[in-house]
Amino acid sequence: MYKESLYDEREEKNGKRSKGETQIQTQGRPEGTRRVFIKKEALIELYVDKQLPMRRVAEIHNCSIISVRRAMREFGIPIRSIREAMRIATTRRYEYERQSRYRRKE
Repeated sequence: MYKESLYDEREEKNGKRSKGETQIQTQGRPEGTRRVFIKKEALIELYVDKQLPMRRVAEIHNCSIISVRRAMREFGIPIRSIREAMRIATTRRYEYERQSRYRRKE
């Protein structure tokens, strides 16, 4: 269904250092910049299965939203529409309020 990882063969090359599910490349790049490689499995788990927003996925991997979006395009993971993202956020907010309402009564 999703495209296989583009970086599996190149993980040990080009001065990349591993940070869990994230690969960071600094060698051969301008000073103060880096390229982040996020593994496909991590994106599917966080963005598709757990339905976290791109902003939260970027915070977890310590990178920008642009890096997350680039990785998702490379792996063929569909990006949510604004309408779908708002539906998920509204549902989560409703669930949180409902749970906290019951907790206060106890």
